[in-house]
Amino acid sequence: MKGKAWTWLGLFLLLIALASMGYTFVLAFRQLGEAPIHFSSFLPYILGNLLQLALLWALAFAQYHLVFRFFYRTPFHPLRGLYPGCVGVLGLLLLLYFQWRTDFDPEYGDENVLLSLLLLAFILAYAFFFDYLRTRRAQLQLRKEKSEAELQVLQAQIKPHFLFNTLNTIFNSALQNGDEGTAELVTKLSNLLRFSIVDARQEFISLDQEISFLKAYLDLQTARLPISEKLQVECIFESSDRPAKIPPLLLIPFVENAFQYGISLEQNSFVDIVLKVQPAELIFTVKNSIPSRKTTPDGHGTGIANVQQRLDLLYPQRHTLNIVGEATVFRVQLRIQL
Repeated sequence: MKGKAWTWLGLFLLLIALASMGYTFVLAFRQLGEAPIHFSSFLPYILGNLLQLALLWALAFAQYHLVFRFFYRTPFHPLRGLYPGCVGVLGLLLLLYFQWRTDFDPEYGDENVLLSLLLLAFILAYAFFFDYLRTRRAQLQLRKEKSEAELQVLQAQIKPHFLFNTLNTIFNSALQNGDEGTAELVTKLSNLLRFSIVDARQEFISLDQEISFLKAYLDLQTARLPISEKLQVECIFESSDRPAKIPPLLLIPFVENAFQYGISLEQNSFVDIVLKVQPAELIFTVKNSIPSRKTTPDGHGTGIANVQQRLDLLYPQRHTLNIVGEATVFRVQLRIQL
């Protein structure tokens, strides 16, 4: 929690404490009438109010971090529908506590119900308020990272026309020498670079564009690999007729990771990539072997770590990312609600 949030919470609790103390003081003063007032008479009231405020804050804090965040921090939580029931149980416990304090006297029933509802409203307001602050901080962080990424892209675009002209020269040279295979690879490389430099500057692109980029990247990767029975690369792309958008270059780090860690020319190795687009969900699965000579990736490299941050900021509560590294197989499955 940021310092300003703690400050506002402290001021809010202080105002409640002062109001409660003042109210208690006025009631006690009226009851005493002209009798002398001693500070020691009010000390138990003051300490009792402070203790109750501390307990209320602790209860709201625990409800937010242990209950609210449990149901709403994990995307697609299967038990999320139970949260209203947990709130109801909490309200019932508060009511039973106040009824117990008044010896279950029916005369105080309406006051206990009202006090329970007020405290329950404060506890829920606490949870939603601090969850809003957390979401707001995430949005600001996303804007900051977006600005930094745009700056990095601009810095990387040092004379891009020179780069494309150079590739065009290599392409023409390959055609003049009858090397159509090299010319085709240069064309694909040029398209990849153009996508990375130009199209990737957009906040969102069509899913078809992202799939085309993945296919072009896979073509280049498979073209540089020799034909061998020990090496298997399988790719399945199942798109949907429903148009969808996705942040550019969101999926490519997983594919790069698979080729970086999963390919071996000496041992049996494989890379399996499956992308399925259902009406409202994208399912992206990447599996690759882990040759014994290579270090098992732990999923915390720069590329994957950046993707995890982007997913948390762009698809909060709308994605699941499972990364499993075993002895010989590394598996990634990403699900996004489109």
